[in-house]
Amino acid sequence: MRDETLSVPVSFQRSEAEERSERFDARILLAEDNRVNQRVAQGMLEYFGCQVDIASDGQEAMEALSRNSYDLILMDCQMPRIDGYQVAQALRSMEASDQGNHSHIPIIALTAEASEESRQQCIAAGMDDYLAKPFTREELRGILRAWLHRKGSERQEERSPSQQGESLHSASGVDGVDRRTLESIRALQREGESDLLSRVIEAYFGEADRLFQILREAVKKGDGEALRKAAHSLKASSANVGAWKLSTLCKELEIIGWEKSIEKAASLLSEAVVEYEVVQKALHAEMKRRDGGKRAS
Repeated sequence: MRDETLSVPVSFQRSEAEERSERFDARILLAEDNRVNQRVAQGMLEYFGCQVDIASDGQEAMEALSRNSYDLILMDCQMPRIDGYQVAQALRSMEASDQGNHSHIPIIALTAEASEESRQQCIAAGMDDYLAKPFTREELRGILRAWLHRKGSERQEERSPSQQGESLHSASGVDGVDRRTLESIRALQREGESDLLSRVIEAYFGEADRLFQILREAVKKGDGEALRKAAHSLKASSANVGAWKLSTLCKELEIIGWEKSIEKAASLLSEAVVEYEVVQKALHAEMKRRDGGKRAS
């Protein structure tokens, strides 16, 4: 990788006055089972001054809702035990019967499928809006503006679906990782805290190693459903660190899992493993560049 010094992209440069005006007085429930997605989303939310509670599956989300009051929920649609659709439906039923929260809590769906069919499914379940994963800081800012009161403001701003703007979805660089995506994570760093980008990368390594093991077993056993679920999760994690080629390969594996055409999976998985090695080298080099080769144990 080149050792050139990268500046924060223009889209992430904000004046001090603008940053102060974009702090939200809100407690957010982040329901997301993917550890990499958790790290990135939590970093973005805390950047905007939000207090964040994390639920790693639908059951934990229901338990959190029974204990605490929230201003907004970011809800992954596909989670273990109870999925996001079921949680949303249960919450709306409780609100309607006054057995839970008396006010309507905005639920924002987090989904990797940005189709109209997926959006309608989210709305039918009682969700209010959606973010296609992986999302940028600007896209999250639009959601918070639309559904929360900003500090010092008594009005909410409207957000149309078209405002979910152009993301950083570009082809990976020659080293397997889009550096602009890493810069977008780095821009969320808060003074006095451990390096966020390093924490995201470490979480990604652990998650990817685990998921590749599941993928190997799924191909070996001809288990299409296990292949689909693991590929879906790895697709999102890889996109969050800018590994777009690997993310695309995982999407193809996910489709194979849906179609139960496992005989096509072995060669594609081999290609994904090779690409993951490229991504690992790039991310290790990025961490070494940042901290002089000292990695968290």
